[in-house]
Amino acid sequence: GFAYAALVLQRAGATEGSEEAVDALAEALLPKIDGLVNTGYPIRSKDAGGASADAGAEDSVGIAVSEDTLTMAVRLLCEVVAFLLCEGKITWERASAIVHQPYSPQQFWSSANAHYRSLAYKLTSSIASGTAGPCFKQRESLLGAWIVCMVDPSRGRHQVQVTDALVTALGLGKADLPSAPSEIRSDRDGTLRASWVGFVLRGICSDPRLPSALVSFQTIKTACDFFLAAQKEVVGSGGGRQGWERAALNVLAALLGGYLELKRGDGPALAGAGPLLDLLSRTAAGNLGGCLDLFLRSESKGPNPRLGTIESLGSARMQIRGSPLVHLKSVVEAAASIVVKDGRVWAPSRGLHDVLVAAFELVPGTGPAREPFMTALYEEISSALCPPADASSGGGGGGGRDALSHFVLGTYVRRWL
Repeated sequence: GFAYAALVLQRAGATEGSEEAVDALAEALLPKIDGLVNTGYPIRSKDAGGASADAGAEDSVGIAVSEDTLTMAVRLLCEVVAFLLCEGKITWERASAIVHQPYSPQQFWSSANAHYRSLAYKLTSSIASGTAGPCFKQRESLLGAWIVCMVDPSRGRHQVQVTDALVTALGLGKADLPSAPSEIRSDRDGTLRASWVGFVLRGICSDPRLPSALVSFQTIKTACDFFLAAQKEVVGSGGGRQGWERAALNVLAALLGGYLELKRGDGPALAGAGPLLDLLSRTAAGNLGGCLDLFLRSESKGPNPRLGTIESLGSARMQIRGSPLVHLKSVVEAAASIVVKDGRVWAPSRGLHDVLVAAFELVPGTGPAREPFMTALYEEISSALCPPADASSGGGGGGGRDALSHFVLGTYVRRWL
């Protein structure tokens, strides 16, 4: 109560002893409030190895607080941190340590469980909303948390809160939003969240006030690490993995496309998409066999399992578009912009290698029942490899895809034949 009263007086502009009061808020009361929050989140008082941390740990030992008190403590922590940031009394590095403890900001999202991630979303969004003119590092951290939140299997109100905070922090035009932020909660297949990711990255790309470095290699890697960790979490929770994974892949595919557009022309930065490209490629490769089996089972049902060629090919195309393979074309197109340099394929990514080996060597068969599916699959790959009709063969996206198509024909296809 004393901390809240002090905060109200400071915001009201009380001048007598103002500097000393702010110092006391930062040095004495902030650790106490943080310790009170730790009563509901005890792991925060440990270091990353599990040992008790010094600051504030003794304050939370043996204290039982009500849910209302804990909620007030979290809210007060957000307000105090935001106030001290505005006053310049603490840096974002210290505020970030409070948000992500006991882990580092790089380790937090793939290490914390849903309970602690929920607190981090609350802290990150509320602190950003209470900070006038957040610094670059704070906006970068908010954007990274928002991307993770769009993929998080523990859906909830935090997606709306973090989205609202991000729109305000980046100054995005609210008249052009893909939807009302509140509608994100009802997005089941990830298409709306994917459109939001594309919108935000296009906004960063088109606004000269927003540096492209807001979306960094670490942003991409954090999203990939979290997706892999969340896969185990969803399996452990006993169900819903397939629907969640498909929605998450829609979001990650939009992130890959937006990142490549944002970093176009910047070779070293483009390479930062490598972890995400490999993740999407491996996922597509792993789903090839399952999608083929599903197609063959669907074709064998009904009174006339041997449909005409055109009907079967159409069914195969729909099967691919309704499966994780829907992103196969965009993944191969993205690979062309990353692995092709100066008109040559320098180093094909491991993920691209896996998906091409799966498509040309592991999945194919000679039976006529497989032919429609393989035709539809190779249509996706060839359309990604062939340069656009209006593209110059000398460079750019057309040149990159042209070089990659020659590489694939001269290696994978040749070996298969």
